[in-house]
Amino acid sequence: MTMIEKKIHIAVVLVTFNRLPYLKKALTYLQQQTYGIDKIYVINNASTDGTTEYLNHLHSDMIAVVNLTNNVGGAGGFSKGIKHACLDGHYDYYWVMDDDTYPQANALEKLLIATKKVEKNKPIGFLASNVRWGKDEVPAIMNVPVVSSVWNQSTKLGLVNIMSSSFVSMLISNQAVHECGLPISEFFIWGDDVEYSRRISQKFMGYFVADSIVIHATKANAGVDLLAENNPEKFSRYYYNFRNQAYIAREFGRKYRLKNSIKFWYLLGKIIFSGRPYRLQRIKVLIKGTWAGIFFRPQIKFPDSE
Repeated sequence: MTMIEKKIHIAVVLVTFNRLPYLKKALTYLQQQTYGIDKIYVINNASTDGTTEYLNHLHSDMIAVVNLTNNVGGAGGFSKGIKHACLDGHYDYYWVMDDDTYPQANALEKLLIATKKVEKNKPIGFLASNVRWGKDEVPAIMNVPVVSSVWNQSTKLGLVNIMSSSFVSMLISNQAVHECGLPISEFFIWGDDVEYSRRISQKFMGYFVADSIVIHATKANAGVDLLAENNPEKFSRYYYNFRNQAYIAREFGRKYRLKNSIKFWYLLGKIIFSGRPYRLQRIKVLIKGTWAGIFFRPQIKFPDSE
């Protein structure tokens, strides 16, 4: 920590829902960080698996518990968590992650060292860790960041310039939160992190920090794929993915709208000719979600807004 001479105040925002064993492990990893975290805000999305009881009996000055009365999804949890931390304390950065995120002991320290390398340049919006899959530590597919057009601008500093990344270990500056607002809670799941980091990168810099390593302990190393989904009971959640992607495409310009349109027709064709079961159900959720995205108009909210 030789490069970190002045104390940087850090709040962790961790969202959990019905995964108590994962949560316990994640909290253990966070409390073993080589750089001291000021406070861990655990946002409990109305869990029913004993998480609420566990958190209510957890006596730690380092951990603040926010028990929600209903499940507002990952998007709502991160939005509420960042807002709560903003209003509760004076932090320089918010380190956000899911409950199945296990950061290596120096993961936070590496992120903060990176901030010192670039702080004299353009203001930092966010930094993303190197997310590896839990079983064999290959790259976690759903957490690969999107690089900027001039991605190698900061490689001499050991960093890669990025436009967006996932909420699995994203370090967000307090300045970016106050100037760009909060994540869109109405997204519920999927795409909230992409939209938020893209929104921030329009005004601030985003960086990928390769030596800040975290493990994402998902059951399978796969992205969001309706065609590959085998459980018809889960089809309905893909509505949020298609709606949110349509919104993102509309908000971020013609190139993104064209790309999203191509993806829509390509996936529709794949579903029709795939021979997979439940094709009609898959097509319905694809069309319904994409159509809803055309009219989806969530309001960007800020920490001090009601």
